[in-house]
Amino acid sequence: MLTAAEVQAVLDGCEHLRDRLLFAVLLDCGVRIGEALGLRHEDMGIADRTVAIVPRANDSGARAKAGIARTIPASGELMRLYADYLTREYGSLDSDYVFVNLWAQPYGRSWTYAAVYDLVLRLRERTGIDFGPHQWRHTYATGLLRRGSQSASNQLAAWVYDNSNNAVSGMTDAIGQLTTQTAYSGGAGGAAYVTQAKGFNAFGESLGETITIPSSTEGTVLGTSYQFGHTYGATTGLPLTGTYPAAGGLPSETVNHGYATVLDLPTTLGAGLTGYAQGVTCDAFSRVNQETIGMGSNLAYLTNTYDLRTGNLTDQLLTRAVDPGQPRRGGLRLRPVRQRDLPDRHPPRVLVDLRDPVLRL
Repeated sequence: MLTAAEVQAVLDGCEHLRDRLLFAVLLDCGVRIGEALGLRHEDMGIADRTVAIVPRANDSGARAKAGIARTIPASGELMRLYADYLTREYGSLDSDYVFVNLWAQPYGRSWTYAAVYDLVLRLRERTGIDFGPHQWRHTYATGLLRRGSQSASNQLAAWVYDNSNNAVSGMTDAIGQLTTQTAYSGGAGGAAYVTQAKGFNAFGESLGETITIPSSTEGTVLGTSYQFGHTYGATTGLPLTGTYPAAGGLPSETVNHGYATVLDLPTTLGAGLTGYAQGVTCDAFSRVNQETIGMGSNLAYLTNTYDLRTGNLTDQLLTRAVDPGQPRRGGLRLRPVRQRDLPDRHPPRVLVDLRDPVLRL
């Protein structure tokens, strides 16, 4: 078998994507060279990441040994290499075969055993590695043994990139993105906890996701699908809204993000009648001076003070607007809780005495 370094050296020694794809198929799928040479484009399942081995007569004389038809799982990397090969080298060539003559006559003819062995001889000379096509199949088999050739019952998780499983038809800007995440309880045949992306914008930001919790393990109340959505500013790409589903006795809501100044500093966060952050003020260095949270008369204020020399946060004042139920001028009373003179080497903290009902937030 070949070592990982030898495999990489041979792949790097290939001058064409076609040659690299051939050895990648042998290694990734463990097929025989005759089976690889007989591959048609219809056998390459890009969406479901599979390679189909179909016994049939081939123009090159290549054949599937023992006439065994089977479908083999393939990696996303192999399918991306195949797509690059079609785009950059195969082009508009009219042929059913994957591996064909592209730089020698007769153009478009399916590759033969002799052509492959000529390539192997050139790569041997170029890399100094003595190998043959069948060694790639041995390397694949040895890799399976070392991994334990585990069954699906041992699988804990799965990840899909580029929407290669076509879980969402017409997903936007999916290339390079993690589109489906699955965690299993009891193996791949057991309960599946799935996070499915809705799509992405041109900046790579998520447009939303659906999180599915299986009812078989979590019950019918919790076990359902929850849909989240996100929108962004057309010019800045900053979050504008976040849509959250109803769950746990809470209603569904759309949370709006607000910004201020030419620097687009975050200022507000709220949803309809519900307010989370009513306002944020900043100093000339874009540091937060004060945050206002809550809604209506039930507000709290967090005020920061910074060291004039170092710029470190030295003091935080937490106040709350409280109606004591007594007639007072102004109607509201502010009760401060303060921690002063924090050393620079310690992070600031806000101390709240929860035993005082006036101060409880």
